[in-house]
Amino acid sequence: MAAKILCYPDSNDTWTFMNKGKRCECGSNYFHYKSVGGVIGAYCNACESLIGFPLEEKEEELRKGHWKEELSSEEMEKEIFLTKLHTFAVIEKSRLEKDVRKRHISKAQAEDFLAEYIWRSLYPERDKTDEKVLDFIEKISSYHQEPQKQDAVCELFSSGYCYYFAVILKEAFGRGKVCWCAPYGHICWVDDNGHPYDIYGTCDSECTYYIPISYIKEGLADFKHIPGESFDASEEYIQNAINRYRRDLFTKANVDFYWNKEETV
Repeated sequence: MAAKILCYPDSNDTWTFMNKGKRCECGSNYFHYKSVGGVIGAYCNACESLIGFPLEEKEEELRKGHWKEELSSEEMEKEIFLTKLHTFAVIEKSRLEKDVRKRHISKAQAEDFLAEYIWRSLYPERDKTDEKVLDFIEKISSYHQEPQKQDAVCELFSSGYCYYFAVILKEAFGRGKVCWCAPYGHICWVDDNGHPYDIYGTCDSECTYYIPISYIKEGLADFKHIPGESFDASEEYIQNAINRYRRDLFTKANVDFYWNKEETV
């Protein structure tokens, strides 16, 4: 059943009130108003128990307030994570801006460092591998008994048809994303925790970012190897794709650089 909580007019914080004359069974006397299926009730801040209902006159006033859909536990966890991400990204941005002003690094370097910081923060468990995935890859890469044939399989799915092996992993496990190892000519599969895989197991690319292939829709033709179809991505195309992904990282963390004109480094 849909639920809404009454919030402060200028924010999304719960409108909390104290009742000196009444306490919840848990001992708390701090409550908030919540509308469940259109029925407004007072709920305990501590244990969420229903305490009672407002008088009709009070209810009319409450309905004029600012209400927000109550978040699920998963949504709340995501909100908390994004709030922390924003806070630490702002701190990191401030540090980088100081380094730019001191001419220790350039503006472009600062933007790269911040984007990489945000990417790493989004995937705190990116070093954890999945044994099922590794076993699956091992069975394919060692399908042939002869070492030369095994090498041929790895060569096929690393130097030429890496895109198709990433699609195999995506299809097999039904999660993660097929990603471009920017700015290099390699594609891998990145699991939900940010860990990258290719035909060799863990992808050991020294790339800066693993960018979803949606950022290089046209350039994907260079990885599909369909006869007569190619894109020949230019350096400008590659850099533009990286810049778009980097801007989206800034947006996700709700931060960005605003350089003054005199900052010409």
